[in-house]
Amino acid sequence: MENVPLVKENKPNTQLNRIEQRLSNVEGTLQELLEKGDLMQENLEDKIGQVMEEVEKQTLAVRRMQRKMSQKITSKTLVIIIILVVSLFIFVLNFYY
Repeated sequence: MENVPLVKENKPNTQLNRIEQRLSNVEGTLQELLEKGDLMQENLEDKIGQVMEEVEKQTLAVRRMQRKMSQKITSKTLVIIIILVVSLFIFVLNFYY
């Protein structure tokens, strides 16, 4: 009869061992996921930094284009004004002389 309790004690121990093994596997998997999550977060932060730099560059380019477009006197306008003034001056000189 003493052998029967030993078998019963062995059985719970093997179940406990299996449960412990499963928990160890789960713990290892969770640790792996945490490490991969940290790496992924670092990669995302790097990518976000690169995107922010690119956005800043594009913003500066847009501002330069806006400045160029908002300039009231462009080179073409200046040339046309000079031609008109010279033409008007020549017309006035011919008219009075």
